[in-house]
Amino acid sequence: MILPSTLPPLPPSLDPDVVHANEILVNGYHAAQDVLDLAQPDINQVRYHQERTRSELVPLLEAIYEGTSDTATRSWCYAVTETLAYLFNELTQREASVRARFAVLSALLTVMMYADERLIVKMHSSLLFTR
Repeated sequence: MILPSTLPPLPPSLDPDVVHANEILVNGYHAAQDVLDLAQPDINQVRYHQERTRSELVPLLEAIYEGTSDTATRSWCYAVTETLAYLFNELTQREASVRARFAVLSALLTVMMYADERLIVKMHSSLLFTR
């Protein structure tokens, strides 16, 4: 599934706490999407948004669900839960790809440093023997 560009719209609500919670959810969702849209995000950014989704956005949504008996709001909570699950999955996949890219770069740097050290030793020893 392609990640939706925004969360499902909140049904009409007279409860200002639900409206405010929705703003927090939307802002958190868009901030995480912005990181996913980066060509090469920092792994700490990705992890931050994973943790924020798990520890802030999902519990906020659970509180909305538990605090209402309105059928439309509860249906909306299910739809948002599904979207947040896709978001979390995308963040997890991106973290894995960033870690893999980092591992490749680390290996490449190690090889380069080793090759560089061998070249320096070879140059140094040739200078010693030419004198």
